[in-house]
Amino acid sequence: MNNWAAAFCALCILSGCSSKTTYYRVHPTDLVEAVYASGTLRTADQYRVFSPVQGVLVHLPVAVGDSVSSGSLLFEVKSDDPQVRLRSAAEALGYAEQMADTLSSPQLAELRAQRESARIRYELDSSYFERIRTAYASNAVAVADYDRARSAMVSSRAAYQAAHARYNAACVAAQNQLDQARRQHELARTTLENFRITSLVSGRVLAKYRNVGELVTVQQPVLLLGRGDQRYLDIYCDVADAHRLRIGATVLYTLDAYPDSIFTATVTTIYPAIDAATQSIHVEARCTTAPPLLLTDIAVQANIIVAQRKGVLAIPRRAVQPDSTVVLRSGERRRVQLGIGSLEYVEVTSGLADGDEVAVP
Repeated sequence: MNNWAAAFCALCILSGCSSKTTYYRVHPTDLVEAVYASGTLRTADQYRVFSPVQGVLVHLPVAVGDSVSSGSLLFEVKSDDPQVRLRSAAEALGYAEQMADTLSSPQLAELRAQRESARIRYELDSSYFERIRTAYASNAVAVADYDRARSAMVSSRAAYQAAHARYNAACVAAQNQLDQARRQHELARTTLENFRITSLVSGRVLAKYRNVGELVTVQQPVLLLGRGDQRYLDIYCDVADAHRLRIGATVLYTLDAYPDSIFTATVTTIYPAIDAATQSIHVEARCTTAPPLLLTDIAVQANIIVAQRKGVLAIPRRAVQPDSTVVLRSGERRRVQLGIGSLEYVEVTSGLADGDEVAVP
């Protein structure tokens, strides 16, 4: 009886050992090789809307889910500072316009009078010099009288030129000051207009972060906008797989909200800049199929298809030994050449034939 028990135990041990090894029959199959990536799902032209100034949110005519067109009003912010700056800029502009007006500017009028006086003085001294020079040519006046007349003419000419230059410089300075005042007034007016924030795209309101009556700052977003008709994936994969990526590659992705569904996308952009901290590469893919519910900034898991073969011989990866050999059912150890592979299977390009059976530990 004890012999039967010992034999039964030995049989169970042998059966347990043999059950650890299964055999896989090699046959033609379709194989897909993919690169794993993760990231988020977003809408096209998605952006957060900020207020350019700090103030109180006084008007918010849109709600989450509303459609908006480019240029339509999103919200209004109230603040007293821009009103004060606009009034100050308007006063400065009025003063600059007066100072630049050649008819009403006191400064320019005084310089113009000085220039006119210098011009008249120069004309008188010049006329007198011409008479003295004529008389001097006929020896009717002394040399000293000629020199005095000439010196007076030269001096008055220099005074006139200086007065003319001062007037022109003052005109240029007044015009520059006017141009600057106009720019400051336009900036103040534009800043006031920026309190009415409009949409940059035609799309939908995806999120609202502030309510009417609350204080908004330039660092805090008020709304999230995007286009609901097109969605994109922002996904990241290991930089070691960068050489395998290509524009137009198919992407299969899943998300927790739809665990039983697989959606597709197409790679549109491969960004050349590498994230130094994570050593990952950023890939953008346009969704060809997407969840029926409009979700954004939700995490996704993705596989970027980099190669696929139809009707190839493939075996489980576990069947391949570290030295690129497999063990047949007959016990023969055979070296194989491998091609593309997925997470579970790998292509065998040589070393095995259709119908061979390999051990799978």
